[in-house]
Amino acid sequence: MPVIEQITLLAQQPDASTTEQSAKKEVSRLQKELAILEEETAQALSALEAECCQEILRLEGIAETLDSPLERAALKKVKRKTSSLKSQVKKRTNELTSKLNGKRGSVTRLSTEITRVSEAMVELLPKYPRIEIKKIPWLKDNKPQIVPINIMGPSCSFNRYNILWPVSINWVMNNFLKILKNHFKPYMDTFQERFDETKYSFVGMVPTKTKEVMNRTECDFTQVGGFLLMLADSDTLKIQRRKFVIPENLDPLIVGYHPDTPNDLWLIAAFDMTPVETLIVNKALKPFHEQNAD
Repeated sequence: MPVIEQITLLAQQPDASTTEQSAKKEVSRLQKELAILEEETAQALSALEAECCQEILRLEGIAETLDSPLERAALKKVKRKTSSLKSQVKKRTNELTSKLNGKRGSVTRLSTEITRVSEAMVELLPKYPRIEIKKIPWLKDNKPQIVPINIMGPSCSFNRYNILWPVSINWVMNNFLKILKNHFKPYMDTFQERFDETKYSFVGMVPTKTKEVMNRTECDFTQVGGFLLMLADSDTLKIQRRKFVIPENLDPLIVGYHPDTPNDLWLIAAFDMTPVETLIVNKALKPFHEQNAD
């Protein structure tokens, strides 16, 4: 089975309501954890006040009675003890409140992220099958098997340090490429020289129906900073410094990347090469590519 077909089998389309309920459940769990910590902190601060503050008041009362010159040494000792106790109370109070504030910030951040991801999932799941990025077989024998190509540029290049697209890179694309680097690292580590680079280029035709689907669905991703990309079998692409051969019946996939679901891709369309398009590629384009191959 071609690897592209294997990827389509990875696509999932779970019930959006289940995803939403799971998100609400997780947010509720975080809120409960915060409530428990708030109660524990309040109890700890109350116990600290009951224990230490009363002792401080007692010592300050003693200090007021030590007014004789003969009691200066005793007064200094009481003041040192009072100062030390105040420092301990302040330190412990700061530790407790800092831990609580940190938890509040964490819960707020995680709750916002979970809600954002859930809302994106609820919007996208009824429309598109979902593919987890980590499950895609990007490499085979430490060489690219599936190549991600941004639809705004016809190629994807690899070097020792980066994955490169010939497009203007925004922060969403940059984050996505960082995720990809983790999957392609075994391959990128094989580059010996700093400036060595391998370029994979798509030189085929995009079927008219696929273009129509892309134009119709692109806004679901681009309006929030996302984008569409092609997942192509490396054997279907022109590879720099290697003789180009056009295989048959290995149609690429068009997928969407949404910044609020950073670990997933969304299946938009698959090429469906008609006999006429296949004839054009094989008869008209193949000789041209062979003559102009690097």
